[in-house]
Amino acid sequence: MDVQTILNAGIELAKTRGYRGVYKRHLAEVLGCSMGTINYHWGTMNELRAAIVRRAIAIGNRQIVTQAVALGDSVISRENLSQGQREKLDKMRIRIS
Repeated sequence: MDVQTILNAGIELAKTRGYRGVYKRHLAEVLGCSMGTINYHWGTMNELRAAIVRRAIAIGNRQIVTQAVALGDSVISRENLSQGQREKLDKMRIRIS
């Protein structure tokens, strides 16, 4: 199973369960795969959530990004994002510190 398929499922879960409601177990259930498949790409939940937030930025999903910002998640700090990601946040009118 490829990374984009997993991340897209993570985005869909985050839309319904909230950003912090995404867990590897739920993702594996939705995809019909083992948790080992998820762990192969992301060893920790922080790494998985970071990837989901980056994907949300890439596709312009304001809902998920604003949840991460509101929770003060370090994944969404300016130093952890590329220039392009920061520019996308600016276009979405999302301010981060």
